[in-house]
Amino acid sequence: MSAALDAARQAAGAVFAGALYEPVEPPIVAPAEIFLERLGERFRRLTSFFEDGTGEEKCLRPEITIPVCRMALAAGYDGATQLKLRYAGPVFRLADDGAGALIESAQAGAEFLGGRDAAKADTEMLVLSLSALAACGIDRPRVVLGDAGAFGDLVRGLGLENRQQTHLMRLFEAHGSALADHLPPEGARAALTPLDGDLALADTLARLDAGGLVITGGRTAEDIAARLADRAGRASAEAIPAKARSAIAAFFALRASLTDASLMLERFFTAHGVVSRAPDRLAALAAELARAGAGEDVIVFDAGVHAPLGYYTALEFRIDDDAGRTVASGGRYDALIGELGGPETPAVGVALFLDAIAEGRA
Repeated sequence: MSAALDAARQAAGAVFAGALYEPVEPPIVAPAEIFLERLGERFRRLTSFFEDGTGEEKCLRPEITIPVCRMALAAGYDGATQLKLRYAGPVFRLADDGAGALIESAQAGAEFLGGRDAAKADTEMLVLSLSALAACGIDRPRVVLGDAGAFGDLVRGLGLENRQQTHLMRLFEAHGSALADHLPPEGARAALTPLDGDLALADTLARLDAGGLVITGGRTAEDIAARLADRAGRASAEAIPAKARSAIAAFFALRASLTDASLMLERFFTAHGVVSRAPDRLAALAAELARAGAGEDVIVFDAGVHAPLGYYTALEFRIDDDAGRTVASGGRYDALIGELGGPETPAVGVALFLDAIAEGRA
């Protein structure tokens, strides 16, 4: 396995180098806060956190895109030009089986920062990914892609309350297309009527006065009212109406070849009265891949594709080998560099999973 792993690392690196991606070696240990704030809930559960000798919370990097972007900003990158970077190295995650064993795996990847034409940059990253996998001996890959922004557009367009929208987006980040499995059954219990702060306070004071009750323990009527309003809001957030549940289920059932995906998604959003730019993004990507001769007709769109990362904003993709092993994944993260303290900068990247590649070639 070690020889196969080294061969895959060298083969992928040679392809990235040939495309003029510059090598970087981001640190393995990083401040915990940069991952806590930007990774999805599931990824946070898999991250190994610890305190160093000064009491500062650190972590072993669970992925490498964030450390690469931090390195670029530390080196003075201002987003005004294109920057193409490549890396190879280990990532560390806790086993997702409840036992918590620390697992080290190897990745090689590329990040394209500052490409203002999203369709061209996304096409370059997809083509580069397939070329690197071919060099590693993966000759019959299956590409499945989605759009991280499309679900957010749907949630915002369904006429839900803000707390309901937040609840659904958190479930999406944690569970992806399986989020419906984590909603309470419809009608399982009566939802509390949402209260605003003034109504909650008036109700609390009326109840206290009617019962001749005196507040003890340091709490105030305002404290009790705030808790009642919050509890009512949480119950309301979980009470997703049947129409919205149906639309979400229909969304996650959307699948088509990339050439048909834009029209399919446009019809879906039109039928639900939702405004989204995702169909235009897919149409532009399909056209650019066709110009590049990249075989866009065999790329599949699946609305359920979603990585447990918190920073993807549009394109997301997964590449499997002919045995069904996921050997690469990536996507577009236009907000991340700004969130890290830099300028708003378009960006897209990919990570190759060298252990899975080596397993398939062993």
